[in-house]
Amino acid sequence: MTTGDDTNRDKISSVIRYACERKFGALDNSFLCQSLSILDPVRPVCISEHETIDGTVELLKGKRMGCLLVTNAAGKLVGIFSERDLLLKVNLRDPKSFDRPVSDFMTKDPVTAAMDMTLAFALNMMSEGGFRHLPIVDQDLMPVGIVSVKDVVDYLVKDFVNEILSFELPEPL
Repeated sequence: MTTGDDTNRDKISSVIRYACERKFGALDNSFLCQSLSILDPVRPVCISEHETIDGTVELLKGKRMGCLLVTNAAGKLVGIFSERDLLLKVNLRDPKSFDRPVSDFMTKDPVTAAMDMTLAFALNMMSEGGFRHLPIVDQDLMPVGIVSVKDVVDYLVKDFVNEILSFELPEPL
């Protein structure tokens, strides 16, 4: 990231911390101000940067996933490969494309989060960046989880349904 990006990121983080102390918007800020850990992120499926597109696509299909995290020999995150990358970057009509390494088509150095990042900050990054999957890494850039926009929606729906089911209806007159 550039210095301007860091300044903007710090400003957004400060504003979010301020907003967490107040009530804003449609969602209760107590939800948005919680860490990503509330979503119980799944352990990411990782592949080697040398894996072929053919092997990568088979794993995406087999695991029924929208993306895979790409790691180097040391296990550090170096990229992410999504369905969008497959559709927009791989020439699906050229059989030779499937023999090339995923590193030729992946999104390199993806935006990442720490497990303690707030949902509000993570959602802002995803919205601004135009992506649906956010890798969660530790301080050594080792993948420890991944969250998606769908994970947030699923959590909200489950929470809403649980709240609705706990309502006690008034007795009819």
